[in-house]
Formats: sequence, C-alpha cells, structure tokens
Amino acid sequence: MGIQNLGLKINKGGSNPSDGIVIRGGQSLGGNPYVMWSTENGTDWQEYFNIAITWRTVSKGSVGTGQNTYGEWHSTLWSRVEAVDCNPHKVAGSDRWWWSYDFGSLGIYTDQGWMEPSGTNMQLEIAPFGWGFDDRKYDAIQMQMAVRAIWHEGLEIDGSNESPRHENNSMYIYYIPAYTLDGVYFDYSGMRIEYSAPGWTRLDDRWSPEAITQNGQSLIKYSKGWWDVIGEVGTIRVPIDDMTRMPTGGTSVHVKIGINSAFRDYCELQVALEGYYTIVDQTVCNTPRLTLVSATEERVQIRVADSGDKGIPFDAANVMIQGSVFDTDLAQVEPGGIATIALPPLGASFTVAAIGFTDSARSDVETLTVPAIAGNSDFILSPVDTGYSPVRLRFNPSESWTFAPEMESVKFAGRAYDSVAFGYGGSATGNVSCDIVDTTMYGDMYQSRTDFENLMFAGKCVLRGPDGERRNVVVESVDESWDNLRRFKRIQISMREVS
Repeated sequence: MGIQNLGLKINKGGSNPSDGIVIRGGQSLGGNPYVMWSTENGTDWQEYFNIAITWRTVSKGSVGTGQNTYGEWHSTLWSRVEAVDCNPHKVAGSDRWWWSYDFGSLGIYTDQGWMEPSGTNMQLEIAPFGWGFDDRKYDAIQMQMAVRAIWHEGLEIDGSNESPRHENNSMYIYYIPAYTLDGVYFDYSGMRIEYSAPGWTRLDDRWSPEAITQNGQSLIKYSKGWWDVIGEVGTIRVPIDDMTRMPTGGTSVHVKIGINSAFRDYCELQVALEGYYTIVDQTVCNTPRLTLVSATEERVQIRVADSGDKGIPFDAANVMIQGSVFDTDLAQVEPGGIATIALPPLGASFTVAAIGFTDSARSDVETLTVPAIAGNSDFILSPVDTGYSPVRLRFNPSESWTFAPEMESVKFAGRAYDSVAFGYGGSATGNVSCDIVDTTMYGDMYQSRTDFENLMFAGKCVLRGPDGERRNVVVESVDESWDNLRRFKRIQISMREVS
C-alpha cells in the first residue's frame, strides 16, 4: 500500500514523474505543473492525502558567486487533498494507481498548528507572476516534499489507517536560458565570444570550452576544466595566453562552450552554447577613405572618412606624404575631419597615405595621388614653425649637393691604402644660390635681403624645387656678395639635410 514515484510533471496525466522540471528560455508551461505519485490501490482505499513541502530559492538576476547561493529553507507548508480530487487513473503497462494534483495549490496550511490556514500557496510563494521563463521570480527552486495517504475508515494495516510517509528531498524547478551565438572577435588581447540569453543576467555562471576550432584546428589550450566565471553578461573572453595561435579573420569558427550556473554542481544541467560564426579580426579596423579638398603651394587639405569596410570604425587616422620623413607631415584626424599637410611638393604629383587606428587595431593603408601643384622655376625655402618669411630663389638660381657616408679611415703601416669602418647613414650638405634685386624701385622684382639673412635663425626649413624636390634642412650659413651696384646681390645659402 506504500506510496512511490513522488515527483513533478508539466501535465496531470500519464505516469513516471521526474524529480524536477526544467523550464527553458522563452518557454511557457501553458498552465501549472503537477505533483504526481503512485499507490497500489485507488479510491477504494485512499480517502485523502497529506502533502507537506519546504523549499529554498535562488533569486532572479545577477546575484552572488560561488556554489552556495541558495537562501534558507522555508518553513513547511502542507495540504490535505481529497483522493477524488487527485486525478486517480491507471496507465497501460502499470498495475499501480497514479495521482496528480495542482502543484501551485499546495501549501494552504502551516506546520504551526492543525488545519491552521497559511494564507498562501506555492503559486503565490514561488511563481506569483506565472511559471514561464519570462514570468519567473526565481532562477532556481529546490524542494523537499513528503506525502502520506489516509485510508477510509475501517481500513487498516498493522493497526494503522495511514500509509508510511514517502519523501523526495531532491525536487527542483530550474530555469535554463536559451543561448545563441552572436559573434566571435579577436584582437591582440585574445578572443571575445558574444552571445545572447534573453532574460538571463547572471554574472556568476561558469563556462568551459568543449571546442573552439578553425579549419579543424583548435584555437585554445586545454589546460583546465572550468575556465572562468562569466563576468560580463553576453560576453566570454579567451585571453591571448590561452590561445594556440591567432585566428584568421573572415573565416568560420566552430564554438562549443558548456555553461553552468554557480549554484549547481559542475555537471548538473550544463547547457551548450554552440554554433559556427565568421570571426571578425579586430586587429584591423576600417580603411580610411580620402578625398582631396584643396591643394595649394602652401598646404594640401584632405578629408578623411570611414569606409566601413571591416566593420570596426577607426578612432583616428594618421595622414602624411608617402615615404616622407618629415615629422611635421604627420596629421592626425578623426573620421570626417580634414588633414592638412603644409608645404607640399611642387611641380610633380605625389602620394598621400593614411592609416586608421584604435587602441587595439590598425587599418590597411589607403593612398591618394595629388596632381602636380603648378609651380615655376623657383626654389622655395620655407621656415617650418618659427614665423620667419619664406624666400624664393627667383633669378639665376643654382643648386648643388654633396653626400658623404658616416665612416672613419685610418692608414695602417704596411698597407697600401687606408682602412675604413662605416657607421650608420651619413650626411648631405647642399648649396643654393640666386640673385636678388634689393630695392623697391623695381616693383615686384624686389626681394629683401633681410628675409634671407633671417634664415640663420629659422631652425628647420623645407627646401622645395620646381620638379617635386622636397628636403628637410637647416641653414648653416647665408653669404651675400655684390659688385658696384649694391642693389643687385648674389645670395648663397649653405644647408644640411636633417631628419
């Protein structure tokens, strides 16, 4: 006559309930769960049942870390339920009677006194808004339940008219989110896996990789079981030190990760986050798009836009003349901004290069060819940032350069020639000269000798020739000479090319 098979079901019919119910993301039961049990006899013996229950819960949300996040056990509630109200039925293949009762209606009495109303029931206590995943009050409920049958008057076994107490102390209602893989990314810090689990915001879930592979090869080292706790909702991070190699961007990656809440045992109700996703290389950001705004003898202006080609916007872009060693050429602008390069080459087309960047990514190089800026036969020597005026070598200009390697030669006795040791680089020294007309009576042919003399104090300058020549120089000396006519002077400027 003993009671057996005490458990829960999501419907009142059939047989063989389980220890608990798992309600997954987006799922609604469409009603209440049922408590179910079995006996040898039906209503001919059973008059009513006493069902007692206590429980503890894990609050919904991002509460706690570690394994013991359940609250205290609740005081016991119980119900007297008439046997005829417990859906007595038999099923094919079983000679037992099966009983089921609305789980949410249990608990109308307390354990403090006989038939003392509790003012509540299990529905109000653990699922006041409904049993569905989105309606839940808790993320998990563990229960201990006991059932005893009371028989009709006159029916006894061994002098008792009630069955032995039957218990199940391992009952549960668990809510499990539905995980969807939303993206896989990598940069120099490692790999980032993005996922969604609507309605689930716990920060203490554990994760363990079963497979993260690309082209059949593992991207991770299997040096530990449970790797870490998910500390960001929707994000799993694989540090670069735990990876076997950097992935290849734009290629599919297979991800299979086990996730388990910290309040469960490690292997209890582990859920898989699995899928294939094209990994995004976040070491490469969007390529800049360059548009020429204006190009004059004094400056070139280029608008820098974000092409959006890699899916990762750049924070800013470095823009300069391709191959230039001029520090002053480098312009740094945000997307949509205008880069200005001062003192561009004259008389020949040149190329401007741009590279975008973020804290962890660099873009491909983008280039733009700037058509030749119209010049004439003049050389122009322009101070970079001291405020002194540029000078033009207009009349009878000439130019010469001497290039010498960095070396030291020593004549050893007994050798026919010097021995030499070379250093790095060398030096380039040059001279430019021109005639000037140093009087205003000649109108726009006039050039002040003072502007040429001030070059000694101008610091770095840029020498530009009529055929695209452009050098970063410092002036070492300025020589002036003239004959009887002082208004016509010969100017010679000695320079040294610098980096």
